[in-house]
Amino acid sequence: MLITNYGLYWRRDGVFWGRQKNAGHMLGYPASKSASQDNTVDFRQQRGIYVLYDGNFNIVYVGQAGAGNQDLFGRLKNHLTDHLASRWSLFSWFGVR
Repeated sequence: MLITNYGLYWRRDGVFWGRQKNAGHMLGYPASKSASQDNTVDFRQQRGIYVLYDGNFNIVYVGQAGAGNQDLFGRLKNHLTDHLASRWSLFSWFGVR
């Protein structure tokens, strides 16, 4: 199976992007576990592809995470300050890790 984890339409403001000595996290639940259990997983080091959307669910950008040392969290965090920063508020990701 190529895609092992995914997240659909995550809110940009729902991710803790970090500050000072705290690196941040992308917390979610694995698909195989019940969300009612406390089995949160940090998906920040995921590798795969991601899609950025504006507030109307229009695709703004499709990117790849995993080339070199760039994980999903790092790629998304870069988009907080690059030329796409003001254009997206939601994202989906499809991980192979």
